[in-house]
Amino acid sequence: MSLVSLRNVELAFDSSSGPLHILRGVTLDVQEGEVVGIAGESGCGKTTLASTILRLQPPTARLSGGVMVNGVDVNQMAWGDVRALRWAVGSVVFQGALHSLNPVQTIGQQIMEPMLIHGTQPSPSLARHTAQELLVEVGVPITRFGAYPHQLSGGQRQRVVIAMAMACRPQLVIADEPTTALDVMVQAQVLEVLLNLVRSHNMSMLFISHDLSVLAQVADRIAVMYAGRIIEEGTTSQVLEHPLHPYTRALVDAFPVIGDPRHRFAPASLSGEPPVPGRYGVGCAFAPRCPASEDQCTQAEPTLLGTMDHRVACFVTGGRE
Repeated sequence: MSLVSLRNVELAFDSSSGPLHILRGVTLDVQEGEVVGIAGESGCGKTTLASTILRLQPPTARLSGGVMVNGVDVNQMAWGDVRALRWAVGSVVFQGALHSLNPVQTIGQQIMEPMLIHGTQPSPSLARHTAQELLVEVGVPITRFGAYPHQLSGGQRQRVVIAMAMACRPQLVIADEPTTALDVMVQAQVLEVLLNLVRSHNMSMLFISHDLSVLAQVADRIAVMYAGRIIEEGTTSQVLEHPLHPYTRALVDAFPVIGDPRHRFAPASLSGEPPVPGRYGVGCAFAPRCPASEDQCTQAEPTLLGTMDHRVACFVTGGRE
């Protein structure tokens, strides 16, 4: 059984001009101990999709389809069960550590808090001991236990957020662009810390990023999103080495090969702009930007077809490599 199973998930927000459909029929599974990467440009629905797993979408959102965690539909849970789901079953590492940390509490207090609230540690002394162990695991000295967020560097703050996410030993960690705000050297260190923790504790992870080079390091499978849909999904090696969808190919080609003059003098790019969220029109949403677009692409929307190792939603490639 999958840890997370999304089936035909649709999500829309009300607006003065009608409902804005942000997610459109998304189906995705995350197995136990698996790292699944979600890739795509800003506005494609990555974070919105992840928010449905812990029921974090605003009350104004209209959600349909199945969002199952451990075989239980999240949208049918009572509020108390949803509260227990967060932290204890699934936790989130957000992009901006300063937005996740309370400036008037020490980092030690903030790591201990979810353990005490959710009862994973029965006493403050045990919670303190576990919090100190977590700090060591993420590479922050115990001497910083009583420090406040502003007294730490950006990389240390992000490590603290990771420690908080691991505090209740959840089954799933949702990492939403967790290293985007960091420089390259610190990014590599934080990625290593996060992946080692997930692997050592046999957790699953949903890793959201626009950076395919990051997903290549951490993900077992990758799902590429565009305009609220998954347009390609497969093992990391298949998606990155043999991309089928023209959009995925453009994302892969956008990363330069060091020493290759073709990338230096003629960097790859993709013309046009992503569609406005919720305003997708008829046909394939990528068709206006697609160099391989055909007449049928503007008349109907392709479905995701192929094998479990590699699926694509494209009339032109049709699952052919």
